[in-house]
Amino acid sequence: MPARTPAARLATLDDRTVRVGGDYVLYWMTTARRTRWSFPLQHAIQRALALDKPLVVVEALPRDRGASPRQARFVAEGMLDNAARFASTPIVYHPWIERGDERGFLTTIAERACLVVVDDDALGPELVPARIELVEHAGIIPLQLVGREFSSVARFRRWVQREIGPLLEVWPVADPLVGATELRPGSLPVAVTERWPMISERSFTIALDGSGGARTAELMLERFVGERLARFDEDRPDPDRLVTSGLSPWLRWGHIAAHEIVARIFAAEGWSSDRLVLAAHGAKHGWWGVGRGAESFLDEVVVWRELALGTAYQRPHDYATYDALPAWARATLARHRRDRRPALQSLATLEAGATDDRLWDAAQAELRATGRIHPAVRRVWSKQIIQMTSSPEEAFERVSVLNDRWALDAGDPLGAAGVAWTFGRYDRPWHRARPVVGTVREMTTGDLLARFPCRDYLARWGTR
Repeated sequence: MPARTPAARLATLDDRTVRVGGDYVLYWMTTARRTRWSFPLQHAIQRALALDKPLVVVEALPRDRGASPRQARFVAEGMLDNAARFASTPIVYHPWIERGDERGFLTTIAERACLVVVDDDALGPELVPARIELVEHAGIIPLQLVGREFSSVARFRRWVQREIGPLLEVWPVADPLVGATELRPGSLPVAVTERWPMISERSFTIALDGSGGARTAELMLERFVGERLARFDEDRPDPDRLVTSGLSPWLRWGHIAAHEIVARIFAAEGWSSDRLVLAAHGAKHGWWGVGRGAESFLDEVVVWRELALGTAYQRPHDYATYDALPAWARATLARHRRDRRPALQSLATLEAGATDDRLWDAAQAELRATGRIHPAVRRVWSKQIIQMTSSPEEAFERVSVLNDRWALDAGDPLGAAGVAWTFGRYDRPWHRARPVVGTVREMTTGDLLARFPCRDYLARWGTR
């Protein structure tokens, strides 16, 4: 295990010193919800070993995270996975989901901590009576290195092509728990565990198909790489060709790291760093030095996802709002706000998937049933809502509401980026204005059906 956390991922959120007389090191886990490929967990173990103190890991889902019941269960399934892995170590693991007025938990356990390691900067120092060390591990690229917001994917891809080489040499330990065997055993006070009990398997009905947690994510990754990766570029646009990884919810909740995904692809492709073409041309293909399917998937994980993460980091307070869209997009949508819409639909009709568009309703049925939509269908699903609502602002709100209410990956910068892309972010004005959308890229269910029959997709999710 490396001796130091990469400096680009580490920040101290206050000027307090380490409380050497504390009882333990506390890791407050809220984003990197896993035991593998985790810089925050790796750092917490290193700090506990250096201080010769026990390590307490509290995996928390506070109410202010706004998780839906579906998402809370998904997180809980991951907690059960983590509990099984921590059970073979001296680490004290306390999974906790806030359900009522349970304020004071963090303050109480932090009062006895030498220091608190966090993986999210949402914690304010005023809430934690101890030194706070933030270890960021959202993706492959440390967020503070990017330094600015990018308006298009091509511009960001050129930046990645210039900078990615050295970043691929700094990896987290695949299994930091191997280094935890020498930790001191510890415990939380009974008064704490009785007042704030951990969740248990009895607390939730665990789904057996598509459940949350690292084990499911790892199995999905293996199946994707072994069976689908080579066909990813060619077959991904066809909803009847199930070649997607499906890993978005597991990435969103931190059950799997982007580093693990990229490492697995590199291993399958026999990749080495001398294959990388460090030319900032901005093209999607021709620089990773892997097969075309792997190139396309790496573009999703390392370019599109990191672009969304960077936008949220640069403008944390408004990145998911209509006002944060590019000025050209808001202007063209405003010029066409009075255009006649084919058929207006209420939010209730949209949510029920009861429009007169069979493919759109099938997409909504898939979202309600699974928390996901095939990516190609998801794009036209969101674009079509612009045609079904009375204004672009209302359309933006409805896409956001439906996504946040039903999608397993809702609340993630990547999900917000998908909503914003619908309305022009990261895109360019199209040369010819069209009704309703102006020069924002238009995509309809009819366009998709003209390319692909979607017979299997409609047979699975269509209601008529």
